[in-house]
Amino acid sequence: TNGQIAEYKDAFAIFDRDGSGSIESWEIKRVLNLQAAGASRRREMSDDDILDMINKANPNIDGNTMLTEADFVAMMAEAEYNEFFREAFAALDEAGNGWVPASSITDLMREFNEESDVMSDINMLKMMKRFDIGEEGHIDYEAFVNLMMSTSGTGA
Repeated sequence: TNGQIAEYKDAFAIFDRDGSGSIESWEIKRVLNLQAAGASRRREMSDDDILDMINKANPNIDGNTMLTEADFVAMMAEAEYNEFFREAFAALDEAGNGWVPASSITDLMREFNEESDVMSDINMLKMMKRFDIGEEGHIDYEAFVNLMMSTSGTGA
């Protein structure tokens, strides 16, 4: 949303202490390590961790050591999207096994479908067959994300 983008831009300004319009790796490390010092379970990030993060945000520039505001906003939006999926999966994986029964996903999708009529049962079952459901009938986090991404468009 526009509000989230504004928040990400405000956060960018916190990192961009020198006002250059880009965030150097040392600026990112400084802010993240300050946060880590105040948190009980966080570890300090190494130079390699920071560079990996920058290069994931903008893989088009090999050896990149800085983020532009656009890179930063995209990185933050992706992180929030990933957090949404982690929280949704954790809600289904109450036992913390790292997997959920595929039947739970199917039941949830049927319940959702009754409210919004997104897709037919036949299309839902076809879609489920495309994803990595183990012999035990389990679906892991990665397969869950792939499944949710496929349903966020027009449906299977």
